[in-house]
Amino acid sequence: MADVNGQPVALITGASSGIGERLAYEIAADQYILVLVSDVEGELNRVAGILTSKLNATVVALPVDLTKHDAGEIIEDELRERKLVPDVLVNCAGYGMNGSALEMNINEQIAMIDLNARALTDLTLRFLPYMQNMERGGVINVASLASFMPGPYMSVYYATKAYVLSFSQAIAAELEGSGVTVTAVCPGPTNTGFQARSEMTNTLANKLMPVTSAEQIAAATWAGFKANKKVIIPGATNTMLAEGTRFAPRGIMAAIMRRLLTPRHS
Repeated sequence: MADVNGQPVALITGASSGIGERLAYEIAADQYILVLVSDVEGELNRVAGILTSKLNATVVALPVDLTKHDAGEIIEDELRERKLVPDVLVNCAGYGMNGSALEMNINEQIAMIDLNARALTDLTLRFLPYMQNMERGGVINVASLASFMPGPYMSVYYATKAYVLSFSQAIAAELEGSGVTVTAVCPGPTNTGFQARSEMTNTLANKLMPVTSAEQIAAATWAGFKANKKVIIPGATNTMLAEGTRFAPRGIMAAIMRRLLTPRHS
């Protein structure tokens, strides 16, 4: 459903920075009303201000912590009060941690599962029925190149991203012919500050892998979604790496990734 003025609506999580922020700019250019979600309220308001002043977009900023189990209900209630139903849902919120899974804080790793996988699932299943009723729209789930392989020293993060890809492909198959799409985007290393926040700056993976800008990822994602692509892997190198994992035994991939992701102190 569009809003009362006939504009389509996009709900974007993780919209206060990185790929989520850049996707907000891409989608705003197509005249969507934007509902932005992040728990970083100051940055969320910054992005909302840019969208309003420079792109003349209509923006609703919702400072919600998606790791909380009632977050999906809170967002749905907020949209219902405003008589907004999303035509597009972008699940971009997420984070990673680099280090031994047995030594890192357990609660922080469980919170990562809550954000990267549980919240994404909640919002996807919560809002897809609205889209089914409209017989249009879709979901963009931000997975990762990590979705295709095990990731020692980023074990939980890599596992959540494997889940996102598998879940997205399965739901897309269930929706075949409905007019509603689900797209998984699988970027490689992206210039968003993720590596620093994940404490993987000194890993071989960070030093050796090519880095793509968030702007490039967002542009490829929005174009691919509008072209009804089910899986988007931005960049030729990333595409080759993802395809290559199909032919390498999982044990060998785990050994390679262990070397690439081992924390190294400068």
